[in-house]
Amino acid sequence: MFEKSVHAQANPHAKVRLLILREDAIGDMLLALPLIQDLYDRFAHPEITVLASNYSQNGDMIAHLPYVHEVMISPDIRSFWDVLAFAKVLRTKRFTHSLHLSTREGTAWSCFFGIPNNIGDMAILGLLPVFFRLGRFCPPHDMMVHQVQRNFWVARGLFRDLGTDPFPAMPTQPLRFGPHPDDAPHVQAMLAGLGFDFEAPTLCIHLGAAGGNKPVLPEKYADYAMALHRERPDIQVLITGASAEEQDFRDRFLAGINFPVIDLVGRTTVREMLSVLSYCHVFVGIDTGPAHMAAALGIPQVLVSTSKRVIPFKWGPWRNRHVVVRANGGCAIACHARACPEWTCVDDLPIAQMVTQTLLVCHGGGYETFSDQQEYWFRVAMPILILVDEHTREQGDLLCQTWRSWGLTVHVAAVADSMGYRDCVAWDIRIIQNLSGRRRFRLFGMAQLLNNALSHPPLLVHGTPKCPTISGLLSHYRMLFSQRIL
Repeated sequence: MFEKSVHAQANPHAKVRLLILREDAIGDMLLALPLIQDLYDRFAHPEITVLASNYSQNGDMIAHLPYVHEVMISPDIRSFWDVLAFAKVLRTKRFTHSLHLSTREGTAWSCFFGIPNNIGDMAILGLLPVFFRLGRFCPPHDMMVHQVQRNFWVARGLFRDLGTDPFPAMPTQPLRFGPHPDDAPHVQAMLAGLGFDFEAPTLCIHLGAAGGNKPVLPEKYADYAMALHRERPDIQVLITGASAEEQDFRDRFLAGINFPVIDLVGRTTVREMLSVLSYCHVFVGIDTGPAHMAAALGIPQVLVSTSKRVIPFKWGPWRNRHVVVRANGGCAIACHARACPEWTCVDDLPIAQMVTQTLLVCHGGGYETFSDQQEYWFRVAMPILILVDEHTREQGDLLCQTWRSWGLTVHVAAVADSMGYRDCVAWDIRIIQNLSGRRRFRLFGMAQLLNNALSHPPLLVHGTPKCPTISGLLSHYRMLFSQRIL
């Protein structure tokens, strides 16, 4: 009934009609834009259609972009007949390729039946028949690859099939994206009606949280806002949010402050949120959709990191000036973000540090270039555990002293001690450097168990690294992360 092409497009210069699937959250869609624009420029303006999410309205943000031909909304596929029905729709569009930057099983099989060439992540074993010919295997536990870089990695099968370099240089350019011009008059009028001072320095606090993150409690944000107001009363504070939970957070936040703020919680659409943020000078919040909106608009950020499951290396503000504030660890409970009953990661957030870092950003501080961000994320989000025995204790202590002088978070423990799973969870260990070389099987098993608590097993390395600089050590670990499978 449905015919499937088994050959690549014969003429690489023929018209390319590309369907890009990004059926998840707002931030994910924004982080896909560097690749989408690169494809548009590289292949002489192909027709690019984006399959977007209905629940997050992430397609509304990009429909006006010149390199997006059309935005389709992801269908609700619940049966095999739904798969075939959507495949029929795809066949009428005459797409030549589908590129799966996010993967839902139903739409992936619809593409298999409706589009001749399908590119996606072959690490998803259940979809191997869909991506068998052009898919790429993306190491699932590479914690040093940002989502922007991963998108380019997934697309390598497309580059190969269309006859261009299958290994293009990984992106390092900033993510830049503007609001829809039609939203400006309405947003300006709304802000003016709320008493917004268009000349004052403005700080946006987003009270929301994404699904993989633990929200910062509004009482904590209120204490932070009060402390910042004492230091800089000239800063205008604006709060944003949308959901019912965030509206409850708004009420609790307002109860904890004694100065006026601009309240936009529940007042904006996704598109209007972009326009609102364009009037701000600093953004404060956790890693969620509006945080990536701020990065796309070039607004300096104070990124508050709570969950161990969301680390800056994978989801941080891409090439945008920012600093990171996070608790120093100490929670030994497996991190399930919003489902976790404990609030240690939020309670231990240092308000004084949040204020200091905000003032630093206000005065031009932060990290923006690609190399600076890589080293900064390495320091703040990749704690290292050095394991030693009686023969390597002195060497381990010297290595720990050197790495701490570089600003890294380093712990030293004896490999023969009873330290194990709970200590690694509490310290948020991402790399285990086993200088002793002993107990390899035990450590491998423990690292795999940590996958449940930390979302990825830590990198396990045996022996002594010979890296005289932090950049050399970063390159060393990046290479090892990219090579591992488990």
